[in-house]
Amino acid sequence: MRFLTFLLCAAAVFLPAQSPGASQTDALRRQLERSRELVSAGALAPSKLKDLEEALLDAEDQGVLQDTLYRSLTLEELNEGQSESMVNAARRRLDRQADRLGRLKDLAAAGAVASNQIAEAAQELASRQETLDQAVRRAGLFEQLLAAARVETEPDTAPAVEWKPYERFEGRGVFTPGDWRRLSGAFQQEFGRALPVSANGSTAVHRALGYDHRGRVDLALAPDDPEGVWVRRWLTQKGVPFFAFRVAIRGSATAPHIHVGPPSLRNKAVD
Repeated sequence: MRFLTFLLCAAAVFLPAQSPGASQTDALRRQLERSRELVSAGALAPSKLKDLEEALLDAEDQGVLQDTLYRSLTLEELNEGQSESMVNAARRRLDRQADRLGRLKDLAAAGAVASNQIAEAAQELASRQETLDQAVRRAGLFEQLLAAARVETEPDTAPAVEWKPYERFEGRGVFTPGDWRRLSGAFQQEFGRALPVSANGSTAVHRALGYDHRGRVDLALAPDDPEGVWVRRWLTQKGVPFFAFRVAIRGSATAPHIHVGPPSLRNKAVD
């Protein structure tokens, strides 16, 4: 119980509380609805809606973070889905900012925006990356809390099993498009749904952070969940290389997932 109490205290002081932004979200929602009416009436260009829609999505995801990342939670309030919602909200905000930075760079190449706008967008991208890192760390702490709670309420009958933060399988060293098609089809047949892909090849986030992720696929699956176990077994049988990350690892993984393919390479230079 002492360890569980320590973890709960750590979760409570992990990050300072932030003031809620519900009023801002409501104002953006009203503004977006009004702008859509103006577009329908031909009084506003449809392109003007994109910035408002992204701002509203950002505000909604920020609300998720305010309820999870920036708030002290009691043990009774914790649940399995909060960690996933928190990390996903932070990742969506990062992805949107990476897209914005890419668009600004295109405009800068055409001389349409000032260089200081690029610098500000890059700074915001770095800030959102840090928020995602914080969310991943707190998600790991949540998982420890929940695991500790389960241990204290279940009889200690299970044999001790060595736990590793990640596993690497080198296989035959290559991951081909054919391997991906076969894995996708086998998973669909086994579980009746498509593989949950969090990154297929190079994404805006990978490019912005300087990683060459081409020819690799990240799956949003916890390695020890039934689906994750099935995928690892399939990849092992077929000789396909993979990494199975159970926790976030600085410089390698921002959240639990299965990386299919050889390790990603680090680009020599980042724009």
